[in-house]
This record gives sequence, structure tokens and C-alpha cells, in this order.
Amino acid sequence: MPKQHKSSRDWRAGSKRRLIAELAEVGKSKREAYSTLRPMVESQSEPMIFRANVNGSRVAKPISEQLIELKNEIGRVYAEMGRAVSTRWDSDEIPADDSVGADPVSDDSSDDSDPLDSSDDSDDSSADEIEEEEEEEDSTPRSVGKDRVKGELKFFLSEVRRIREMCEARASAGLDSLDSISMRPAQAAARLIPAGIPAKALLHAMLLHWKPEIRRSDAGVEDFDFIGLSQSIMKERGIEASYTDDSGKDRKRHELFGYVLTLAEERQPVMLIGPAGTGKSHLAKQVADFLSVEYGETPMSPGATRGDLLGRMTANPDEPFILSQFAGLYSGGGVFNFEEIDSADPGMLLVLNNALAGSDLFNSANGRHYQRSEDFMAFSTANTFGIGATKDYTGRDRLDLATIDRWRMGRVWLPLDESVEEGILFGRV
Repeated sequence: MPKQHKSSRDWRAGSKRRLIAELAEVGKSKREAYSTLRPMVESQSEPMIFRANVNGSRVAKPISEQLIELKNEIGRVYAEMGRAVSTRWDSDEIPADDSVGADPVSDDSSDDSDPLDSSDDSDDSSADEIEEEEEEEDSTPRSVGKDRVKGELKFFLSEVRRIREMCEARASAGLDSLDSISMRPAQAAARLIPAGIPAKALLHAMLLHWKPEIRRSDAGVEDFDFIGLSQSIMKERGIEASYTDDSGKDRKRHELFGYVLTLAEERQPVMLIGPAGTGKSHLAKQVADFLSVEYGETPMSPGATRGDLLGRMTANPDEPFILSQFAGLYSGGGVFNFEEIDSADPGMLLVLNNALAGSDLFNSANGRHYQRSEDFMAFSTANTFGIGATKDYTGRDRLDLATIDRWRMGRVWLPLDESVEEGILFGRV
């Protein structure tokens, strides 16, 4: 069981863990902490150098191994501060304002050792800590934050099962079943609810393609104020609606930026839905810029081919194959946006669905496998909910359930943001 720490001051000033703990204290997520500290590792700036014993000397490990060490260290610190449910890098986080009084989290001993090197690395772990007397256990069996998260998870699960049973009952009666709900909503909720997204918001997203009157009356799911939630997230995290970019230009973040950013950080595939010109692609780029990751996109509309997703062979002997930007970001990390997914060729969607369903992409264009990066974030844009053409968008196709299922919990309806429109008019974006 890891030792519990309440403050960054519990670690030695200037140590790795002190820097990580300070980021945790100001509300940074684990991924944000990683993005902040990664440049220090890559530039080999102290104290973010991870070493190993080699022939009696302390030698810096390869950068790729050091980045893995950084994630492991962030996982340990967030767990010891009560900000995560275990020391695993990919474990659920506990909101900072709810972590006080949290139970000591269970330790996963497999994360306490270097997965790539078994040599002693003491200067990267206990040597960085200030040892102190163990504090008395909190008499509260669970923190308020953990109670809230558990309650939200129970409520979400009961509602999903109720709605699934309703759909199955309609099908048994020979009526339109309305939907077929898999386990993916529960998988998404397990990440998003601890990240601060309410269960009612996720239920609305889950049924976004239903007619509003059926969603409200038959399913009993009320409309949710996503704009209010988004603005609350931005306020809590200290994210300004207006900012200045690297070129010195004034910019305006979309009013749904906070909510969409949270989805992306939790690696939920995000589908931005709305009429033409509402800033869907612009919002995806804003997320990439905020997280300091590469952005890429490809049209999925008629005329696009599998080569746009996978890459192409060339006649150039010096460069016989050009890898697609999607495959590069899938394996290297970044935001990739699939434009106009509701008009995509089924063959394109098959490639995409297989990539999103697992952690491996087989590239049939060059016969190689690409492992999905933990930092890959999938976005798509659409003008419809994927249930077929409308009077305004007559060229849109009906998406099959396999496609809807992969995106359903990250679907976001984007109304026209007049503040962004104003920014465009006056040159702010």
C-alpha cells in the first residue's frame, strides 16, 4: 500500500515527484502533467532524467524508456496524493476537490518496477521522498468524492439496463426496438464519470440519435445543458475563453471546448455534429493546440479511398511507400479528424472501425502492424446523427450500428457559437 501524501511539500524540493505533485495540486490531469514534463525528458533537463545502473555507473536510459518511466512516476504520485484510484498510469482519476480524506489506494506491484530494466534506480524513487511518520487513518471509510463517483456509476448502469430492457421489450412485441445498446457506454462511463462528466450528460449523449420526444417520453432522458457543463469545466480548470496564440493573435475558444477537451483527454472518440459552418473542425484543432499535439484530418466523403487512411505505394525508389497521416498519428499520438464521416464509403468505415475497436492497426497497404498510441485521439465531424439523409443534407448515409457504437458516447451537438462568429468577423480567430 503506497504511502499517502497531502502536499507537494512532502517531497524534496527540485525532485521529480515534487514537480509532478505541484502539477497535481493545481488541478492538472495525469495526461496534462505528462504533456508538461515530457519536453524536460526529451531535452534531458534535470531533474527529469531517468537513469539506470550500467557497469557500476548511473547512465541515462533511452528517451523512449524514460518517457515510460515518466508515466509510471506520474501514476505513483497521483495515487499517493489520493488523486487516482491506483498507481497505474491508466487508472481512473479522482477530482482534486474531492480527494481529501480518500482511502489509501491499492498498489499494483507490477507498476513499482521498471518494465524495461530491472536494475536499481533508487535515485528515481524513494531517494526523492522525505520520510515521515505515518498519519492516522481517516475515520471516514470512503471520501465524499469516491461516494459521488460510485453513486453516479450505479445510477448510469441502472438507467442503461432499464433503457436496454425497454428496447428489447419493444422488439419482442414486434415494434421498432429503437436501439441496441452494447457494453461500450459502460466502458466510457467508467472513464468519464470519475473525470467529472455527470451520468445524465452521458445518457443524453448515448441517445443523441433518437428523436427528442422519444428520448424524453419513452426513455425518460431529459436534455442536458452541455454548454453549461463545458463552461463549468473551463472555470474549474482555469481555462480562459479568450487567449493569445503563439503568433500573438487573439483567439476565442468554442463554448463547448471544456467538455470536448475532457472527452479527448479520456480518449473517448469524439463526433462533432452540426450544420455546416459551426466550427466543428476548428474545435478539434483547438483541442490539439491546447494539448500541444499534432493535428491531422482527412475527408471521408465520396472520392476518398483506403489510401487516404492507410498510405500509398509510389514509383519513387527512394520512397516506395508514403504512410498516411492517420497511421502516423495512430501510432505516434495526436488528434486526427475524420471529416464528414456520415457520408463515408462503407469500406473506409470498416478500416476505421477496426482501428478504433482495438490497439492494433493492420495496414494492408504495406503489410505492417501499427500499435495504437496512448496519446492518439480520434475526432470526426458530421452534419447528421448518422441515421440517414435529411432535407438539408441529402447526400448523407445511414451509419451502421457498429460505427455508431464506437462514437456514440462522444457525440456532441454543436450549435452556432455566436462568440466565435464575432471573433471571425473582427479577426480574433
